[in-house]
Amino acid sequence: MTDPALQRIQPAGRTSLWTYGDNRNFPGWHLCCDRPAAAFLLALLAAMSAARWPAKKRIPLAADPALTSATGCAATPRFAKALEIHFDSAHDPALWRLEEREDGIALSLGTNMLKALRHGVQDLVDGKGDYSIGDSPGLWFWWEVRV
Repeated sequence: MTDPALQRIQPAGRTSLWTYGDNRNFPGWHLCCDRPAAAFLLALLAAMSAARWPAKKRIPLAADPALTSATGCAATPRFAKALEIHFDSAHDPALWRLEEREDGIALSLGTNMLKALRHGVQDLVDGKGDYSIGDSPGLWFWWEVRV
């Protein structure tokens, strides 16, 4: 069953999620978004945190090279098509599972990692970034939120 609050929250803005593959200086996945997308993500993550049942939402992503400029990496990014976030408060609070699939990225989170993701998106709004959460692979936040 999907929580009605999650159904009402619709994607907005442009969010990009990309990897540089095996580049050892820029490991894992990288996230950047514009202000409308950050507001959407914050609302979504808050609703997931308050959901009565396990929550899942699929988010379409933009392949926007302009959003990758904060990394300073000259390598060619490979963009994900979609991000599907799964949250269940009954799982281990430290759960972090980021998996690449044919149709996009699946991210399963426990309570602590959901809070860390919300904090990371809020940092983008506040102009902070250049750090990661999670591991194997991690997720980097890049602060270049555009008006």
